[in-house]
Amino acid sequence: MSTSTLSAILSVGILTISVPILVLIVWCVKTKAKVLPALTGAIIFLIFARILEMFPHIFFLYMDTPVSRIITATPILYALYAGLVAGLFEETGRFVAFRFLQKKTSGKETAITYGIGHGGFESMSVVGFGFIQYFSIALMIHNGSINALLSSTTGDELTSLQSIVSLISSMTVGTCALTVLERAYAFIFHIALSVIVYYAVQKPEKKWLFPVAILLHTGLDIFAGLYQMDVLPLIATEAIGIIYTGVVTLWSHHIYTTDGDTNLFQKKG
Repeated sequence: MSTSTLSAILSVGILTISVPILVLIVWCVKTKAKVLPALTGAIIFLIFARILEMFPHIFFLYMDTPVSRIITATPILYALYAGLVAGLFEETGRFVAFRFLQKKTSGKETAITYGIGHGGFESMSVVGFGFIQYFSIALMIHNGSINALLSSTTGDELTSLQSIVSLISSMTVGTCALTVLERAYAFIFHIALSVIVYYAVQKPEKKWLFPVAILLHTGLDIFAGLYQMDVLPLIATEAIGIIYTGVVTLWSHHIYTTDGDTNLFQKKG
C-alpha cells in the first residue's frame, strides 16, 4: 500500500470528523444559535437511523425468508426498500425532533443547526471513526505485519478481518476523494431536508412538506442502493448525488429565505 493512499485514508477520517464540528462552531458563533438542536440531531440520528431502522432490516434483509430472498436478489427492490426505510425513519426522527425543539428554542436557524448535528454525526459514525480504524490496519498492510495478525485470528473474526483487509487494499487516493465528496453532499442534503421538515412542523398549512421530505430522502438513497447492488458505477452515483442534492438544496434555500420565521410555541408579547 502506497504512502499516498495511507495519507488519503487518514485524511478521510480526520476531515469527516473535524469538518462538521468546525461548521457547527462557525455557524453558532456567526448566528448566536444554540447548540441544543445539533445535539438533538446527533441523538435522533443514533436512535432512528442506527437503532430503530435496524428492526425492519432484520426481517426484510438479514433473516432468511421468502421476502428477504426476493428483495436481496432484485436490485431495484433492494434500492427502493433501503431508500424508503431510510427516508421514513430519518425524516420521522427529524419531525419528532422539531416538535420537541419548538418548546426549547426558536428561530429558523434551528433547522440549520439541527441539520449540522444530524448530518455531522452521520459523517462521523458512518465514515470518520471507521476510517481512523482503517488507517491502523492500512499501516499494518503497509509494513507487512498484517500477516501475523491474520495467522493468529480464527473463525468469524478471521473472516471479518479478511473482508476489511480486502476492502482497505482496494482503496486508492481517488476512492478516498470520492468518499469525502459523498460525505460533503450528504451533509448538505441533511441540512436541506432539515429545513424542509422544520417548516412542515412550524406551519400547519405546510405539513405536506413532511411526506415530500421522505420521498426526497428515498430518491437519493435509491441511487446509493443501486450502486451497492452493482447496477450503477461509483462515478455515476456520485454525479447523480451531487446534482440531486443541488436541486433539493436550492429549493430548501428558497423555503428558508421566503417562508418567514414563525414559531408556533413562541410566546406572544
